[in-house]
Amino acid sequence: EKEMEVYRVTESLQREKAGLLKQLDFLRERNKHLRDERDICFQKNKAAKANTASSGASWKKRSGSVIGKYVDSRGILRRWPQRDRGIPTLQYQIQRELEDCKHEMKKICKGEVTLEM
Repeated sequence: EKEMEVYRVTESLQREKAGLLKQLDFLRERNKHLRDERDICFQKNKAAKANTASSGASWKKRSGSVIGKYVDSRGILRRWPQRDRGIPTLQYQIQRELEDCKHEMKKICKGEVTLEM
């Protein structure tokens, strides 16, 4: 009788082990599938960002007249800020243009600006 009990327990444990191994295989396959889906989404997102960046590099958005930065709406020449009066005018203009470009590039990279063609 004891041998029969041991046999039943052993058989039960073997069935449980087989079931757990099937579950483990299923979970491994599902995990692999989910990783593949994640990688595909990552690649699509990366490609979309690359397309946005490359289209932004090949097409420049017009921001208006350059003179508009230095003349107000009434046609009066704007005064340079107090802190910048010691900087030569051309150097100041170049610095301003560079800052504006950096600011626009940050907005494009963050997706805040959509480029129209």
